Amino acid sequence: MVRAVYPGSFDPVTLGHLDIAVRASRLFDEVVVAVYDAPPKRLLFETAERIDLWRGALPAGVSNVTVVPYKGLTVDLARAIGASVLVRGLRALSDFEYELEMNLTNKRMSPDVESVFLMSSHEYLYLSSTRIKEVWGLGHRLRDMPSLQGFPRARTDQRTEGGGAIDILHLIDRLDTLISESMPIPLTASIVVDRDRVLELIDEMRAAIPEDIQHAADVLRSQEDLLNEARQAAERIRAEAETAYRLKLDQHELVQAARLQVETIVSQSNQKARDLVDQAQREIAGRRRELDDYSLNLLRRLESTLSGQITAVRTGIDTIMQDAPRGPGGGAAKGGGL
Repeated sequence: MVRAVYPGSFDPVTLGHLDIAVRASRLFDEVVVAVYDAPPKRLLFETAERIDLWRGALPAGVSNVTVVPYKGLTVDLARAIGASVLVRGLRALSDFEYELEMNLTNKRMSPDVESVFLMSSHEYLYLSSTRIKEVWGLGHRLRDMPSLQGFPRARTDQRTEGGGAIDILHLIDRLDTLISESMPIPLTASIVVDRDRVLELIDEMRAAIPEDIQHAADVLRSQEDLLNEARQAAERIRAEAETAYRLKLDQHELVQAARLQVETIVSQSNQKARDLVDQAQREIAGRRRELDDYSLNLLRRLESTLSGQITAVRTGIDTIMQDAPRGPGGGAAKGGGL
């Protein structure tokens, strides 16, 4: 009896995944769909939900396909359950490059486990879990997506029907997913990323961040305008007082009274101007602190997200390099690909 393993994170399961599993069930005596329990990326569905999606989607007539969760290396799972074949789906050239590297790594670790690649059916070539999550992040209801038709208990109402605005955190999640799913370069700490997609995400971040910063800048400009108006008002009052003072110089009897009045007006004007300036400066300082705190927190969160993913990639590469001298080498899985 030939037992095959079809591994992946399946977040979410698509009709393309289901098509591969059903076709594999016709080739092998038993197919074990292995749902990776702890992929190095953020998940839309919990492991139990992904397993439920699989079990609810399998046709009633397909009795030789089972669904199980797993952690660790895929070849270790295959040895543990007595499977001799790993089933993988191929959609495009980018998939082939990744799967070729993955197959070579698996072969070094477990020479007796073969990889069998099934080309995606033409109607599912465009489908990917990553694209589905991106569409969901843009506010589209998952139940309207052809790739999820027929799947029970799908999390279809996480966003309202009208969708929602893209915020900077969602863009960071997309960048996080792009980095975590990028192909590592063997024996280095580097990865191969889609330059156009990275630049596109950076442009979207630049477009999203200035909305809040622009608002703060508008507030700052309004406070500066208020400060200028206060200075101009103080200058007008001062000029009027000086003019009145000069007009009364020739009136000896009114000089002292005029001087006292002018000094009082000037003192009041100066105090009023100082009060306005102090108030405006306090408000400007407060707005600047809020803007600085917002920008600092945003950058820290972006730094933390990127640092975490880069550290995870480097740790995986270091593990491969440490294992290599002892014989068969290790490798990091793409969403459970190992």
